[in-house]
Amino acid sequence: MKLKNKLKLENIMMLLLALVMMFLIGCSTEEEEPKEMKEEEERVEEKEEPEEDSEEETEEPGIPSPLSGLYEKDEERLERPVVGVMYDNNPNARPQAGLHDAEMIYEFYVEGNATRYLAFFLMNDPEFMGPVRSARPYYIEKAMEYHAIYVHAGASSRVTEEIRSLGIQNVSLSGPGAGAFWRESHRRAPHNAYTSMDNIRSTAEALNYRETSDFAGYEFHQEKEALKSGQTAENFEVRYHSSYRAEYHYNEEQQGYDRYYVDRRHYDENHTDDEEKPIVAANVLVQIVPARQIPGTSSGILEMDTIGSGSGYYFTMGEVMEVQWEKSDKEDFTRYYDSEGEEIILNPGQTWIQVISREDILTVEELDQGE
Repeated sequence: MKLKNKLKLENIMMLLLALVMMFLIGCSTEEEEPKEMKEEEERVEEKEEPEEDSEEETEEPGIPSPLSGLYEKDEERLERPVVGVMYDNNPNARPQAGLHDAEMIYEFYVEGNATRYLAFFLMNDPEFMGPVRSARPYYIEKAMEYHAIYVHAGASSRVTEEIRSLGIQNVSLSGPGAGAFWRESHRRAPHNAYTSMDNIRSTAEALNYRETSDFAGYEFHQEKEALKSGQTAENFEVRYHSSYRAEYHYNEEQQGYDRYYVDRRHYDENHTDDEEKPIVAANVLVQIVPARQIPGTSSGILEMDTIGSGSGYYFTMGEVMEVQWEKSDKEDFTRYYDSEGEEIILNPGQTWIQVISREDILTVEELDQGE
């Protein structure tokens, strides 16, 4: 009887011990589960971090400007109208202010073997621009090509009437928007009329000019590329006259042409000791067009046949190739084609278009590949 009770008691004790062990094991499992879940969450977070880094690496640089192919993050800036500014190129007007910030620049004859520039702006807003000079008929046609607000310091009665009849939105020192200009004392008239991009755009707004533009421009490579069938051309000169002579020297580090004018390095007037602002062209187009004096003009004002077709040259990346240009009417955009009839694609950066009347104005110094 005592043995039976003893066995019964031992059975009860073993049962209780088993229950206690099961309870302890259960508690241990419940405590470990949150630790495992925490570790799993940490692993998930670690996997998600690279995805965020990947998004930063693939962030778009913006959209390319239709004038230069350079990327701009503020899309609204590129929706604004292009601005075309007439620049004085008289020796007393050099160096000019604002050309470093232009994206596409034309140089044409005016009269007396002198030249002027027409500089187009979209991305950049220089605070000091000039000297600004008067309009010419073929410059008006270029402004129409770019759907641009045309900025000039007056014009002849004939040109003023043409601007009015063609409906060109313009800001003129002697017409609409005269308040956008001022005279600088460090130069003498007529080589001292200046303006700013803020003045131009605020004046255009006050005159109720268009606020947006559908200008498409040329096609540009995303990155600079050499010509597929070009010849070496690291140095060349466009000689309009001894006082109007542009030189280009290829800068391999910049992948562009350093511009010189009458043997002097071409700098922007806005340069400082900290920022020199040299003029460097990614592309140079030389366009050959017929030119003649307008009958009955005592000063020898020119007509230049920029409508039609003709020949020219395209310089980029230290090379040159022959091109053909075409333009069907005043508003049509001038296109340049290679020997196979394909429209050329420009390299991103500033482009200069040198418009000349004869091929002998251009001189190219060809260098061997090893030099």
